[in-house]
Amino acid sequence: MIRKTRKMTVYKTTGAGYQHVPQIKMQGDWLLKAGFSIGDHIQIACQKNRLVISKNDPAQAD
Repeated sequence: MIRKTRKMTVYKTTGAGYQHVPQIKMQGDWLLKAGFSIGDHIQIACQKNRLVISKNDPAQAD
């Protein structure tokens, strides 16, 4: 069964000019169970306080 929500932490990493920038790491079998495979192309819709991650449809051109 797939859990509908996950609690995670936003980490910091070093970006351009050695500035700290936020980083979100996701890994695990739960991604496979949710339908994401290694090599899949994804798109991320950014909204205020929300990210929506979807697989790209291979039939659609960018």
